[in-house]
Amino acid sequence: MKQLAQLYAEGKGVERDDVLACGLVRAHAAAAARGTRLTAAANRAMQVLVEKYCGELPVADRASAFAAMSCPRIGLDRHAPIELETGWSIQFNDRSATIVKNGQSRDQALPGDLLCRAQVLLTRHSKIEPSGRGKPRHVIEQVTVQSAWRNGTLTRDLVWQLYEIRGLELDLAAVQRWQEPGSAWPAPPVPDAIARGVTFSAAAAGTIEYTIEDTPPRTGRIELRASR
Repeated sequence: MKQLAQLYAEGKGVERDDVLACGLVRAHAAAAARGTRLTAAANRAMQVLVEKYCGELPVADRASAFAAMSCPRIGLDRHAPIELETGWSIQFNDRSATIVKNGQSRDQALPGDLLCRAQVLLTRHSKIEPSGRGKPRHVIEQVTVQSAWRNGTLTRDLVWQLYEIRGLELDLAAVQRWQEPGSAWPAPPVPDAIARGVTFSAAAAGTIEYTIEDTPPRTGRIELRASR
């Protein structure tokens, strides 16, 4: 964790992520404190290390780093809001999403299955035009990967989550999973079926249909719901 913290702090081989670096070095310090009795000098050195990676972070980023300490989402593009329309945007954090619309803001816990220690491989926004009268709808795809040992074999789970943004609400609309042998580190490529693009179409009664051109194709429907 200490070595990973350094890589993310310096952007060596990975995209620089000061929040994740702080979270990893805090996790390292906590593990070291549990695993052995530190001398006074070693304890001071550990505090200096934590201050080096965390000391200059703004208050909001320190809170994100605390979340990343126990449940990091590696590869998350922090501080990069996705603009849905003028005055309407969403930003994903480690455990929540911040939605801003017309001056109002809401921080919402991520719905659905929160994948701890997952790598974010893809975040993609799509605007879906209605089939008749009505307003466009906005969805966000997010693909994550994590690995685990199952029956003595290392396997990785790739998860495609589809969120719909309705006003100041974020709704988990659909989930698809792929499982294959291998580790989540280094990150595997996004499945071809996802990388080629997911097809969305507006159907009757406000329903959205999606198709992932996999073998066999994966399909689903998103029902229209009123937003707050």
